[in-house]
Amino acid sequence: MRKLISFFALFAATAHCASAQSDSLAVRQNAQERFATWAKPTKTIYLEGFGASSTIGLNFDSRFTGDNGWGYRVGLSFCSSSYSFLWDDATGVAVPLEINYLLGKRNSKLELGVGTSLGYYKVEEDSDEVPSHPESWRYGERKTFGYFVFFDIGYRYQPAKGFDFRIGITPSFDFGGRRGIYRHMFYPYISFGYAFK
Repeated sequence: MRKLISFFALFAATAHCASAQSDSLAVRQNAQERFATWAKPTKTIYLEGFGASSTIGLNFDSRFTGDNGWGYRVGLSFCSSSYSFLWDDATGVAVPLEINYLLGKRNSKLELGVGTSLGYYKVEEDSDEVPSHPESWRYGERKTFGYFVFFDIGYRYQPAKGFDFRIGITPSFDFGGRRGIYRHMFYPYISFGYAFK
């Protein structure tokens, strides 16, 4: 009888240890899966009006890890503008490149970014003096590589997956010279897109 009790006690202890190890392994695997899902970067494809895209552009944005913090953006944009206080008289295509940071909890975030837009433009040039005949105001055009530097400051609604929305302002400037594309200091932007993991 003593041998039988010892056998059952040994069996119960072994089963308990195996169960504890199995539970511990399941907890570890569950934690690893949750961390992998959290750490997987949120990516977004969005259509942007104005802002760094000038007129309209298609952009890809991704976090380096998770849903918040540092990320980047790469896009392809099209600009078509007649001369105004907002923009040079320029038409062209450009690639906006940006490093950005998202700050906030859940889906609502503050978006801060800095980047440059590099493009190929046809730019109408104006004379420095106001002529007596307005039709003689323009004296030529040039096709050139051009750039401007920009900042993004705005609100972003971004879930881990699903509809994405951005709105804000894009202060921008250039360093002058023939390569700089003039833009007004504050240029608004709005975008709609889709976020995914």
